[in-house]
Amino acid sequence: MLREIRKEDIDSIVKIEEETLNTTLGKGMLEDIITNPIMKAYVYDDNGVLGYISVSFDGITLEILNFCVDINHQNKGIGFKLINYAIEEATKNGAKSVFLEVREDNKRAIHIYESLGFKLIHTRKNYYKDLCNALVYEKLL
Repeated sequence: MLREIRKEDIDSIVKIEEETLNTTLGKGMLEDIITNPIMKAYVYDDNGVLGYISVSFDGITLEILNFCVDINHQNKGIGFKLINYAIEEATKNGAKSVFLEVREDNKRAIHIYESLGFKLIHTRKNYYKDLCNALVYEKLL
């Protein structure tokens, strides 16, 4: 089931982030998402959190901040469902476009984004701590 994040989901999300992304937004940031009116986070819950997406929305542009699916549940469509759900919710509220940034070496995520109609619009050279490039994608709604 897809739903908004709850405080009791945070430990599970941090664990999934660390296992899949080797980093985490951290408990404090995730707690802030719950109370921040321009930020949202959604989880895919099937007897436990299997994935999540966090976004910010200014009334026009949706920005995907973080997105991950538990390693043991990847390639089952959960990522597509999470992204589509976040886009649908923002579209109901007037979103015109979606932006995101992804590591250039994250081929799995890039495949998902491109298959959903996102287009590469910019490369941020040496953006991450390890000097990996960041790719910026956009999808017009």
